[in-house]
Amino acid sequence: EEFYKIDEERTESITDAQDNNRRLKTAYIGTEKYRQQNNKQLFEHKITRTTHDVISMIGLPVPLEIEDKFAVKSIDKDILKKMKSPISQIEQFYLNSLAGTGIHRARKLMQ
Repeated sequence: EEFYKIDEERTESITDAQDNNRRLKTAYIGTEKYRQQNNKQLFEHKITRTTHDVISMIGLPVPLEIEDKFAVKSIDKDILKKMKSPISQIEQFYLNSLAGTGIHRARKLMQ
């Protein structure tokens, strides 16, 4: 409530906004796609969690932020095939946040 203000985009009172929020929750709770972010977390975390929720809802794998990198001289695909190791390709692209708070990565994994 301490950050709530009425302006050109938000014309409703705080009471009306709370009532609308309750009605929306009531309508969507229990549906498969319902998500809600905790208002007490940092805004950057809200953006990351919301991005992950959207990516998940449209059926893409949610990116993990933990990455290990290894330097190799060469890869012998024949050895990988003999070991029955999966060979994957990763296609990734980056989305600028509308708020200018950073860049979000989306990935497509193909095997």
